[in-house]
Amino acid sequence: MDQRTYLIYIEDRDNCSAIRTDSIEKIQNLNTRIKEYNVIIRDTNEKLLKLDDYERKGELKRTELRLLTERLNGMRVTAYPGSEEDIRQELQRMEESSEYRYLETEKEQLLGKIQDTEKELLIMRKDRKSAEEQMVKFMSINMVRRDLLGEIDVLEMEIRSSFNLPQHGSFVGKINDLIAKRQEDLETLKTESLHQLESAQRSVDEAQAEYAKLMCELKTCSEMIDRGEMNIKEAEIKLNMRESSKEEFRFLAFFKYCHYSCKIIFQIDSLRLQYREAEKFEDLEKEIEKKRIETNEAHDRLADLIRKHKDGYVGVFGSMPAGPWSDKILSVANSTQIKLKEVEDNFKQAELEFDRTSQSLNQLEIEDEKTHNEIKELKQKIWDVSTNFCNLLLSLLHYSIFINRSVAVLLWMSLQHYQISVASYLLHVRSLHLLTRKRRNTISYRQELYESWGEETNKTSCCPLCERKFGNQAGANELTNKLMNLSRSLPDEIEFLSERVAKHEEQERKYSDALVYVEQLRKIEEEKITEIQNGISTLKRMATSNSVILKSKQEEFDKISLISKTIVKIQANMKRSTVIFPLQKSKYFVSKSELLRIS
Repeated sequence: MDQRTYLIYIEDRDNCSAIRTDSIEKIQNLNTRIKEYNVIIRDTNEKLLKLDDYERKGELKRTELRLLTERLNGMRVTAYPGSEEDIRQELQRMEESSEYRYLETEKEQLLGKIQDTEKELLIMRKDRKSAEEQMVKFMSINMVRRDLLGEIDVLEMEIRSSFNLPQHGSFVGKINDLIAKRQEDLETLKTESLHQLESAQRSVDEAQAEYAKLMCELKTCSEMIDRGEMNIKEAEIKLNMRESSKEEFRFLAFFKYCHYSCKIIFQIDSLRLQYREAEKFEDLEKEIEKKRIETNEAHDRLADLIRKHKDGYVGVFGSMPAGPWSDKILSVANSTQIKLKEVEDNFKQAELEFDRTSQSLNQLEIEDEKTHNEIKELKQKIWDVSTNFCNLLLSLLHYSIFINRSVAVLLWMSLQHYQISVASYLLHVRSLHLLTRKRRNTISYRQELYESWGEETNKTSCCPLCERKFGNQAGANELTNKLMNLSRSLPDEIEFLSERVAKHEEQERKYSDALVYVEQLRKIEEEKITEIQNGISTLKRMATSNSVILKSKQEEFDKISLISKTIVKIQANMKRSTVIFPLQKSKYFVSKSELLRIS
């Protein structure tokens, strides 16, 4: 393993360790908070149990009070035989009696306990509300904890796949062994590198010594060569000086001879040329006339060509240029072809960029549509749960199982205006669940109480509350039948409330799922939608800019293409060999002939 690979491995290991440490710290913090919330939930559950116990006792007391009130209302008291003064004396004796004072004391104590109990109930209701809010936070934290555990699992799978570790069991020991092995390999590599470096350094030192030795020898040889070259140059100079005098004399004699010969030859050629031109003078007259005719015809063809392509010349050059035109047309044609190729390449590049931007914009719009569909699905799921909750409230209002119907009416009005969040829905469903369950438990306790009182009255023939004996069995039977009738009237209501409790539990589960939908919806609306909209805006601006650029490139390409077509048309109608060259050749021949005639 080379050093670069090992460094990359060390960096990946450090990153993985940092991520794992951070995740472990987050999980530990979450576990600590979960423990705190568990303690709060346990305390709240204990307080709720106490509250249920107090409510059950209060219900029993209310039931006893109602029965005593019914019995009191059903009692027929005979007229008092004494006078009003006797009644007042009897009442005064009762007030002064120790039993009355004891009962008054008991009454005051009971009133104090009732007030204390009501205060505790208020405190417990506040604690219950706080505990429900803590439960919502706990569920959110638990979701975050599950996400972190999932990320840790993914990270562990990547580590296992990266280092070929087994898919099950702890891999910390194997990672440590692998790290130790890699460190040993690195130490071995360092040792071998040091040995190689020392060996290479020794070789470099030996080579430098050899190089210095060779440089000294080279310097000595160079000095010897320089001295030899100087001696050779001095000898050559002396030799040249001796031979230069002989060569100069020979060269001057040869030069004079050549000059005289060339002069004689030039005079002979001049005489021959004059003789030949004199012989051809008559033929030249005929040729001049012929060339003049050809020149006039060429002028006519040239004028026709100029009239035919004047607009093309003006379009290409901006004005009518002076001749000759063939070279200019050829030059402009070449430059136009080069420019046309360049403009065509730019146009294709702009078109490709526009297509790429349009494709990216279409993809983003498709993704935006998918995201909006996903948002609609999540909202539909949340709305379905909310609609079920509204239907539940309507049914509860219909069957009148709320202790406080005004609270239910307010909840219904709030739901009509969509002002309650999913978390609030969950809290309300839990409140309904608790109310319904308490109502069911209270009725169950009442049924058991009525049955036990009926059995006790049937057995002992005395009132189960005041323990007063009935005068006859008919009174006991009447109270027993009344209690049994009350007990038999409650199972239907208990069954109905049990169904309500099951429905409330199902609603609570659905709203717990809806919290997850709400969190997903929030992330999509806050992050993904914003990112997609920004990307769409950017791509639309790029598409507009690319469209303008593409339009300008298209116009430039059309303009250059029109010029190129004009040039091709001119070149097709203008033949250089039949118009331009004959005209120029005729002009040259006529001019030369005129000069010869004059001479």
